[in-house]
Amino acid sequence: MRLFLINNMKKIGFLILLSIFYFLFSNSAMAASFYFESDQPAPAVGQVFKVSLMLDTQEQEINALEGQVVFSDNLEPLEILEGETMVVFWLDKPHLENSQVVFSGIVPGGYRGFLMPYSQDYHPAKVLEIMVEAKEPGQGQISLAAGRVLLNDGLGTSTELTTQPLRLEILPILLSPKKVYPKDIIPPEPFKALVSNDPAIFENQYFLAFAAQDKDTGVDYYQVKESRFKNPWFRGWKIAESPYLLHDQKLTSYIFVKAVDKAGNERVAVITPQNPYKWYQDVWFYVIIMSVIFIIFLIKQKKRRATQ
Repeated sequence: MRLFLINNMKKIGFLILLSIFYFLFSNSAMAASFYFESDQPAPAVGQVFKVSLMLDTQEQEINALEGQVVFSDNLEPLEILEGETMVVFWLDKPHLENSQVVFSGIVPGGYRGFLMPYSQDYHPAKVLEIMVEAKEPGQGQISLAAGRVLLNDGLGTSTELTTQPLRLEILPILLSPKKVYPKDIIPPEPFKALVSNDPAIFENQYFLAFAAQDKDTGVDYYQVKESRFKNPWFRGWKIAESPYLLHDQKLTSYIFVKAVDKAGNERVAVITPQNPYKWYQDVWFYVIIMSVIFIIFLIKQKKRRATQ
């Protein structure tokens, strides 16, 4: 009996130990990971190079991420490119803040990674790219602070996260000319804008939601115009961000949304009026009628004077 108990205790202890190892290793294996890639592992002083922030989800389905990219004193971030980003909507568009790049975005519907053609394996995806200038020789480092990744589980659960800093050896002399920024002659991709209303946004007034993607330099800004005419013409555009409160709450106007990338290329999305004006409601109809009547009156007056 005693031997039986000892054997059972050994088996139970083994199972507990096995469970602990499984828990530890399965958690570490499922930890999402932020890391960096650079097109210049050893840049020279004065050289501008590109650094990409990558995310490996470890095949977990995520729908939100945020963080701050931090640079050592001998590296200076110059410009942010989010053209090939995995992020669908930026809650806090990547921007420079105290020499750091701050960002926060979501991927509605969830995201596991980048699928290569003819492959079922998920690969790490690009979050953003940063043009960086090497300022002084020595050891340089780019790291991520305050990083967070949320699962697409309906609860916004934070997943385990690891970060890998990028360490660079900055050479004291310029060995190659400064890197030229990517040439971008392609406009942002076609996109759609949506008119909606919600009690939690603009007190249930109608607003405009939009988001465009640009694979090269990224979208720089948006412009919106509301017009009674099908042609947006040139004037009347307003710098806008999504969501945008519509001026015409009766939804009788054409709505034009223009996405402009950092190279100046443009793409325009058009929304037709939900409640278009009838021909007899348009003020221009009455202007034309009155003009015609006035011209007829002038012609008759001229003929009457001619006969006198």
